[in-house]
Order: sequence, then C-alpha cells, then structure tokens
Amino acid sequence: MMRELELLERYKLLADDNKEALVDEVLRLRRENQELKEILEAIRAKEAAKKAKEYPLRKLNKKWKKLGAPIGHRGATREKPARIDRIVEQYLERCPECGNEELRPCPSATSEHIQEDIIPSRVEVTKFIHHGYWCECCGTIQKAGYAVEEVPSGYLGSNVLIQTVLMKYHQGLSYDKIVKFFEDFCGLRVTDAGLVQALQRIGRWLNVEEGVLLEAIRVSPYLHIDETGWKIAGVNHWLWNLGWEKGAVPI
Repeated sequence: MMRELELLERYKLLADDNKEALVDEVLRLRRENQELKEILEAIRAKEAAKKAKEYPLRKLNKKWKKLGAPIGHRGATREKPARIDRIVEQYLERCPECGNEELRPCPSATSEHIQEDIIPSRVEVTKFIHHGYWCECCGTIQKAGYAVEEVPSGYLGSNVLIQTVLMKYHQGLSYDKIVKFFEDFCGLRVTDAGLVQALQRIGRWLNVEEGVLLEAIRVSPYLHIDETGWKIAGVNHWLWNLGWEKGAVPI
C-alpha cells in the first residue's frame, strides 16, 4: 500500500511538471518491466532444466496410478494342487511357553500348509543287452534290435538330449551353463564337446523329418518368413523362421 501511494505522489508531481517527463517515466518503467521479465524467464528455464535432469520427462508426464488393488478387488492366490504326494505332520511334545508336557489335542487350532517344490534329479544308468541268435533256416547270426528308450551309438539318454536341445535352442543357454546345470542339479558329468556331438548326431537322425517339413512348406498355400540375429561361438549368424499353414520351424 505504501508503494502504491509513493508512485501516485510521484505521478502527480510529474503531471504538474510537463508531459515529456511523464512519457520518459513510462518508458523507463517499461524497460524495467521487460528486464524483470527476462530475469524471471531465465530463472524459470534454469529451474526447469534442473528438474528435468533430476526427473526424466517420461516420468513427469507419466500418470501414476494409485498403488494397491482397487477397492472391492478379490484377492488371488496360487491354486492348490489336486494331488498330494507327501504329508508331513508336526506335533508338540511340550508347551513352548511353559514347558508343560500334558497337552490335549485341539482340532480347531490345527492348520494346513501346502507347498510345491522340485526334487533334484539323479542319474539313472541303464545297460542294454542285445541278445544274439543263430538262425538255422538261413544260417545267419541275428541280434536283437534297440529298445524304445535306447539311443543308438550314444552314451547319453534321450532325456538328456531332449533337455539339452530345450536349454540350448529354446532357453538360449551356452554349453558351459548346460554342463554346469547337469552337474549341479542332476549329478551328471558331461563335457560340452560331448553335448555338441550328441546334438550333431540328433541332427543327422532328423534328416528324414526335415524332408517332410520342406515338402509341407512347398505345398502350403501361404508362407511367412522372418529372421533374427543368432550368434554361434561369437560369430553372427541368421536364424530364419518359416511359418506356413500348419506350423512353423526355425532353420
């Protein structure tokens, strides 16, 4: 209020003097006002730059939703398994508070706790014996063929080979990590070279399946192709994925 009175008295004095002095005062005030605006804009720009550095723009513009479940939302938990493989019952021999050993059962206080876990695998060693026979009809010696679960000319079973293929090409693990997994989780000692040879052997066995897939691709009414980078031993290769009417296959 005092500032306004001072300005009013000053304008009265200027009005009493002459018109030119009043115009000069107005121009001075305009220049002062412009300077103050420029200073204010500089301060605002500096503060905005500092704020943008501390909080990225994408975070400032993001609309944060309220944490927690919405009101009335029903809680969800893991579904209980339909099969129970093992039951462990816990009993009390004495009261943990006072040490009394004469405890009476209280069924209403009994509770259940169900949890799921995995069992570390163990190595199963199987010896296949192919019995030989003498055929008196044709005069030749014959030998029994391979069993269903037997891998011809291989020292690693089908489960090991299938798991290796999944970890290598589906999960993208290196041979070193696969070897470490088999040793730590299953107790199976195998080398990375042994796994490579096993997968190469599988590739030769699947040549027949490859021909079947190629024929299905050729006769399909449509075909989709996509590619992605795939490093093998540090060298960049390309993985092509072919999709057709009834499936898809990487090549």
